[in-house]
Amino acid sequence: MRFSPITIALVYCAMGVIFVFFAIDVVGRSGWNVWAFLLIAFAAFDFLVAIRYFQLRHAIKKMRDQNKKHDD
Repeated sequence: MRFSPITIALVYCAMGVIFVFFAIDVVGRSGWNVWAFLLIAFAAFDFLVAIRYFQLRHAIKKMRDQNKKHDD
């Protein structure tokens, strides 16, 4: 089953938000330690992947519009 880029981007955004909340919890409990930085790094990676999938969706839509324009 193939998922659309928007669906994948939203999943990665949700995972990024979850990692940020976990990092906030860790910082509140024990301060800035290795686990907090690791969770923030995972969140940043997830947000970057989500942005790439949003850009991919935009590129696919742009190519489809150009193909429709040439077909008419």
